[in-house]
Amino acid sequence: MTLIQTDRLVVQEEDGRLVGWEVPRKTELSSEAKVFIAAIEGDARAAAHHAMEAIGFREMFGAGDQVAVKVNLGGGITGVPSSFTEPELVAGVLETLLEIGAKPFVCEADMRSFNIDEKMLRRRGYLAMLAELKVPFVNLSRQPTVKFYTKDLDIPLLLPKTLLDPAVKIISMPTPKHHWECGVTLSQKNMYGAIAERRKSIYHLKGQSVLERVIAGAARVMRPDLAVIGATQLCGGLGPHLCVPINFDRIVIGNDMIAADAVAAELLQFPYDRVGHAKINLGQGELNYKLLPGSAGLDKKTLLKIERYSIKPEKLPAWRQRILFSYRFPHAMQHRFFGKFEFIATWINKLFYAWRGDGRRRG
Repeated sequence: MTLIQTDRLVVQEEDGRLVGWEVPRKTELSSEAKVFIAAIEGDARAAAHHAMEAIGFREMFGAGDQVAVKVNLGGGITGVPSSFTEPELVAGVLETLLEIGAKPFVCEADMRSFNIDEKMLRRRGYLAMLAELKVPFVNLSRQPTVKFYTKDLDIPLLLPKTLLDPAVKIISMPTPKHHWECGVTLSQKNMYGAIAERRKSIYHLKGQSVLERVIAGAARVMRPDLAVIGATQLCGGLGPHLCVPINFDRIVIGNDMIAADAVAAELLQFPYDRVGHAKINLGQGELNYKLLPGSAGLDKKTLLKIERYSIKPEKLPAWRQRILFSYRFPHAMQHRFFGKFEFIATWINKLFYAWRGDGRRRG
């Protein structure tokens, strides 16, 4: 029985299980792709509201719309604010949606080391904010899931049915980070985190080519209606685990994930044509988009600092090999023990990385 059918995907129920597949089609940049860069000047919520208005969010969302705001929590480290999506920026987006009568919810999936539960939401500063705004949190790993086949993979992905439902609109809201496997973490990489499968190391162990296709496929199938990539401080260096905090104070917002990621990658001083999953999803298309007037750039001093700590493309293969060992631990061990030793990563960040960057000015 067919449950969902769109120009992008099909989901059916077979013998009590949900199975889906991608409809082959060309993934390309929207013909009306536009991006805006908003400055964060003191009030993060106000900056998020301004960014939403500038991109024309009222043309994308309306009263009664269900809107999934996919944040990046599981890839972060407690005590390292630049490593996860800032709650005050999320609050600004949620308030803006609530003002027009939309029905937003914040979502994330369990990671190999963490359950995204009430304790995690408290540690990341989300629990009180969500209670204040009366917005629910949805753990995507604990929703009905679909064994889903993308067009260029021979292994299925376990995807949350919630984000395959065409009635649910999606905002991808990562924090900008350099990443020691993929170069950068932006809106497309953030949708990889929406895969319901907790054992995400199974994709890393299959090699970088497979990993990039998994990321690209997840972003295509659960394609965001809006990308919001912002932070008061970005994570420079060896994200997502080892972060040099660099004052950023920018929100890159776009109605097309490919265009928004391209602008954000430029600000992060990483060549977009070296981002594997971005190349897959752009295909043979041209990277043409409109950068809206009034966008706030970065001063040369900040760009030089970001470049200093950005991971260089030629160094990625070596770093991938160095981190590969962590994925080879038994999955039960990763889940049961890694999270309990998060304090070590917090300590390492404070001792060896925080002092290299900028002091935290807010929060």
